[in-house]
Amino acid sequence: MKKLFPVLFALPFILTSCHLLEKFQSEGETPTPAEAPAATAKDAPADTNAEQPAPTPETQNPKDAAPADAPAPEAPDAPDAENAPANADPDAQNAAPTEAAPIKERIVAIHEIFNHEFAKDGLQKAEKHAKLKVKHKKSSEWLDTDKWLEDNQFEKPELNRVEDGYAFEGKARSMPYEYQYNILMLGAPDGSVAQYDFSAFANAENDVVFTRPFIHYAVVKDDTLYVSIAHRTYSKMNPNTAFIIAMDLEGNVLWRSKTLVCNAQNFLIIDDTIICGYGFTDEPDFVYTLDRNTGAVIDKIPLRSGPDYFILSDGVIRLSTYNTDYTLSYK
Repeated sequence: MKKLFPVLFALPFILTSCHLLEKFQSEGETPTPAEAPAATAKDAPADTNAEQPAPTPETQNPKDAAPADAPAPEAPDAPDAENAPANADPDAQNAAPTEAAPIKERIVAIHEIFNHEFAKDGLQKAEKHAKLKVKHKKSSEWLDTDKWLEDNQFEKPELNRVEDGYAFEGKARSMPYEYQYNILMLGAPDGSVAQYDFSAFANAENDVVFTRPFIHYAVVKDDTLYVSIAHRTYSKMNPNTAFIIAMDLEGNVLWRSKTLVCNAQNFLIIDDTIICGYGFTDEPDFVYTLDRNTGAVIDKIPLRSGPDYFILSDGVIRLSTYNTDYTLSYK
């Protein structure tokens, strides 16, 4: 009896342990030793350099797992050695993509500088020109051109723009003010960029900075570059102002108009006619039409004040001046 006593004493504990083991197994849990609790992800130190194990069927996302009856993926075809080029570079597949060719920039020298009216020998006047006529005018003490542009939903004509595939940009080099452009950068439709230096035309009388002519506007038409150059003060301060130069894209001057015909912010080209204008305080104000082939003056129309912007709209020419809104017809 004394030998059985220890067994009888331990029997309740043995039965309790068996009962708890069955309970854990039925609930899908495995007991852990009390003295060594399992570490959680929150408690574990992060190891950013540790290599992540490859996913297994048990750990991968069920949505990404292939169906049990899915066929095994086929091995990729081996390259056809018979059709491979003989000089194939094995590293070509890993080569970096080729960069785009850089934009070709060139400096175009203006071969001849003319400080007077000029037309190259052999140029012929066009047979027909646009005939302008004042259709309507509305006068005021002062015309706010910015509001005039906005009210009529006109885009403001500016030198720096993109037009007909050409990008125009003026630069002021060694000039006192940033708006006094003497360099014209011209981006062509083929991606090339040409630099035209008009510094030789920006001569000043007695070195007075505001009498220096500068580029106002430019247009390319039929591979010819037309550029207007003027200052913004009285013509008596420097009479060599307010003219248009025509040249080919290689810098060969074709003609230069007479002075005092174009100091407006822009000009228009309609067929073989250039429409421009000149005016200033206490000076005659006119719209001029020039022959596009030679630069010769064809006609002029008097204005009440100096012109600012020419806008081609709905078959007529809208013109803003210092104090008058003009509508001009042409045919």
